Amino acid sequence: MVGRKIIGITIGDSLGAGAQIVVKAMEKASLYMDLGFVVIGSLDIVINALNFTGSSLILNTIKEPSEACFKEGVLNLIDINMDSSKDYFNNDDNTSSDEMSLTYGRKAIELCANKSLDAFILGPASNNYNNKLLCSFHRGIEKVFLNDEESDVYSVMIIRGSLRIAYVYFESFSDSVFKNITQNRIHEMIKLTNEILKKMNIDAPRVAVADIFYSGEYKDTNISDEILSAIEASYREGILAYGPISPDSIYLKAASGEYDAIVDMYHERSNIQMEAIGFEFDDKSNRWNSINEIEIALGGSMIGLAVSHESTINRIAKKTGDTKVLEKAIDIASKLVNTETLNRCSVYSR
Repeated sequence: MVGRKIIGITIGDSLGAGAQIVVKAMEKASLYMDLGFVVIGSLDIVINALNFTGSSLILNTIKEPSEACFKEGVLNLIDINMDSSKDYFNNDDNTSSDEMSLTYGRKAIELCANKSLDAFILGPASNNYNNKLLCSFHRGIEKVFLNDEESDVYSVMIIRGSLRIAYVYFESFSDSVFKNITQNRIHEMIKLTNEILKKMNIDAPRVAVADIFYSGEYKDTNISDEILSAIEASYREGILAYGPISPDSIYLKAASGEYDAIVDMYHERSNIQMEAIGFEFDDKSNRWNSINEIEIALGGSMIGLAVSHESTINRIAKKTGDTKVLEKAIDIASKLVNTETLNRCSVYSR
C-alpha cells in the first residue's frame, strides 16, 4: 500500500467501555499525521459512545477503508450490523457481545489480509475471545485468506509496564511443550524478539533467555543444551542474547531495566509476575489503575493490534475510561507500519 498507512481499530466488547475509549483516542488521531484510522464496529454503539463522551467528532460511515476521509475531526466507521434477533444488552453471560467482538476482529483481519489495511488493533474485549482470535489468526485465518504457507513459528510477546516477555510456546506447560522445546524454535523466537525490539526503536536489544528450570530443580541436560545452543547461535549472529537465566531472578532483572525483553519457554509461568507489574498505582488519586497490557503476536505475515479490557461500570458511568494503553498500542503500531522490512508481527493489547 502506497502513501498513508491505514490502521483499523475494532471497538471490542459491545457492552464494555471499548467504544468510548476508541472515540476518545480518535480525538487525538491528528497527532499521527502520516496515519489514517478506520474504526470497525456497530453504528448504534459508536453513536452512543459519541453522545456519551460529548465528542465533537464527525461520523463518516464507510464500507471500505478506501472510502475514508482522513481529515482532523472525522471518525471513519465500517459499520458491522448487529443481528436484530439477538439481545446484546440483556444477556447475562455476555455471549452475544463476545460474538460481536469476534465479528469485528474477523473483519479487521480480513481487511488486513486483502491489503485494505496496513495493520489492525483488536479493541477492548474478553481476554478469552481476543486470545481465540489471536490463535486462529496465526493457525488458520492467514492460510484461508492468503494461502500462506510460511513458517509455523509463531507466538506472543506481552508488554506490561516495564516487562516485555516473548514465549517460545504461548501455552500452559505440558509434556508436549516440554518435548518440543528445540534449539531451532528457541533461536527463531530470539530472532523475532530482537527484530520487534529494533522496530520499537531499541537499537541494540538485550534479550534475556529464561531457563526452563528453577534454581535447585532437577535439570534435563538435553533441554538445557538446546537453550544454550540457541543462545550461542543468536550471539554469533550479533544478537545480544543472555542466559539461560533462572526464572527465580529473570523477571526482576528485566523489570529493573537490565534487559529489554525476556524469551520465556512457556506462558503460564510468568503470569503472577506480569499481573503484579501490569497494574499502575496513581499517587494523585491514591488508587490502582486498570491493567496496562499490550500483546504482540510474533511470526505472522500481517501487522495487527488491540487493547486492555476496560469494562468497569463505575469508569463507564464517570466517563473515565483510560485511553493510555490504546494510545501506546497505536504508537507501537505506527513504528511497525512505517518499518520498510516487515518480517511480520501483530501487536495486540489485551
